[in-house]
Amino acid sequence: MLTYILLIAAAIYLLVKWAFYHAYKKKAITREQIDSSLINRLKMGDSAHAD
Repeated sequence: MLTYILLIAAAIYLLVKWAFYHAYKKKAITREQIDSSLINRLKMGDSAHAD
């Protein structure tokens, strides 16, 4: 009986951990967004020093 309780507790723990990881991954910025942001900053930097 104790074994089943531990298995259920472990399964619940892993489900909760996976849910938090999935939510974190959903909010994370993608590599394409990082690249476009860096390109925009470089373009703004070049135009600012073009004077």
